[in-house]
Amino acid sequence: MDLPGQLSNPSVKAKWADLHGILEKLRAAEPPARRSRRFYRVRRQGEVRNLIAQLLREAEAPMRARQIHRAVEKELGQEISWSSIGNCLRRNSTGDGATFERVAEGLYQLKSSEER
Repeated sequence: MDLPGQLSNPSVKAKWADLHGILEKLRAAEPPARRSRRFYRVRRQGEVRNLIAQLLREAEAPMRARQIHRAVEKELGQEISWSSIGNCLRRNSTGDGATFERVAEGLYQLKSSEER
């Protein structure tokens, strides 16, 4: 395509003017608000662990960590950081007082009461 003469086309000039107007509106608009770290509310100690234990108790089979994350968010009715769930699962699946059992990578179940 040959560029000379293309910008003299009236329909192209009108489209450029429309695009310029849209660009100016976008530049003048406020930037979208960013979520602060405080977006995630502070919870009571053990609240997430107890909720995960309840979900695993009601589950018929071991659950994937991502399934647990979605279920906790649904139960709480708001977003919760992935690190809260991941850290809780890791922290409470090792040691003598472990609440959860890691069956496979990313797969957890409630530890039976005899083993605890």
